[in-house]
Amino acid sequence: MKTLKFQVFKVRRKAWTLRRKKEQKGQKEQRNEGLRIAESTWQVAERFYIAFCSNVLSTEGKDQVRGKRVQSMHHQEVPQSSTMSPNDLEHDDVEG
Repeated sequence: MKTLKFQVFKVRRKAWTLRRKKEQKGQKEQRNEGLRIAESTWQVAERFYIAFCSNVLSTEGKDQVRGKRVQSMHHQEVPQSSTMSPNDLEHDDVEG
């Protein structure tokens, strides 16, 4: 009788182990699928970002015509010489 209980215990333990391995394999497959989706989403986002940056860089300087720069917000033409960088200390309007 004792050996029968031991054999039942061994069978149950083996069944539990197999069931647990199957669950772990399923979880791993789900995790890997999630990673594949995340990776493909990242690649799409990266391509759009690169395309956006390329587009912005390629349009840089296209608004400059004959020494004037068009301000896109007000659509005013501003002479190139009247624009200054924030660090330009030699401009006439700077107090010091």
